[in-house]
Amino acid sequence: MEKLLLFEKECKDYKGNDLIECSEKIWNPHLKKAVIYIENNYATAITLGDIMRAVALSHSSLTQLFKKELGMTPIKFVWYYRIVVAERMLASSDLPIQDIASKCGFQTAQHFSRKFEESCGCTPTVFRKAAVSNKNTEREKV
Repeated sequence: MEKLLLFEKECKDYKGNDLIECSEKIWNPHLKKAVIYIENNYATAITLGDIMRAVALSHSSLTQLFKKELGMTPIKFVWYYRIVVAERMLASSDLPIQDIASKCGFQTAQHFSRKFEESCGCTPTVFRKAAVSNKNTEREKV
């Protein structure tokens, strides 16, 4: 998890507060190709086989690479990436949560809410309210 936090920090530093399209910070060509594939396909059903075919690596090589560099399996990274995209959408849009869930590759809003709460420690609704509150606080400071 420590490597992932470093990865996230580097991506935030590079892209200004978001993990979207952070493949540009990855130097390993196989990992970079895998992350680009995930960035381009996170809204659809992605299997480990799909990622393996995209990067021409075996299951064990791909999994070992992800664990070594990012501290998680490729599929856990897919879920992680979807949640990061969802956070961005929740904070910057008023799209219904069902629509955000669908756009981020979740089959149902309930599954999205469960995964989101597991990852972030709060529901998407609570996250959105906090993000809106933070925006309003920032505006008041200016």
